[in-house]
Amino acid sequence: MAKLSALVQPFNIEVVVARTPENVAAALNARPEGQPVLCDLPGICVYSALSMSKMMQMVDILGADLSLVLPAGLDAEESADIGEMFAECGATTMVASKMDQAGRVGGIIAAAACGLSLTYGSCSSNIVGGLVSLNPTVLARRLLTLPT
Repeated sequence: MAKLSALVQPFNIEVVVARTPENVAAALNARPEGQPVLCDLPGICVYSALSMSKMMQMVDILGADLSLVLPAGLDAEESADIGEMFAECGATTMVASKMDQAGRVGGIIAAAACGLSLTYGSCSSNIVGGLVSLNPTVLARRLLTLPT
């Protein structure tokens, strides 16, 4: 919660905590008409049908576009499993986190190869302003250089 609040503070965006589908629906109904919503869901186990079902229930209530946020440094096969499950649930985009802390970033490429567009990555220890667009040049440079 603190990280998310720090990330959106410069933009004067209100952060609302909604732990249940009912709370999410109430928060959506209370917002001004047309106000965009970013919903940060907790991490889940893609091997758990119950976890995936709860995630999709929230996505359906929100009418949201699902995007995967995956930390760099995970095992490539595990990352591919996660990417594949999110793609099967309708995700089309992916954000790579912790690129500034991981020596190996092959896992994020393996996950993206399951049908997700790799959009942004965190390449800085500073959460505010730490996301960069992962274009081919940035990604190639990161593949060839360890974080410093």
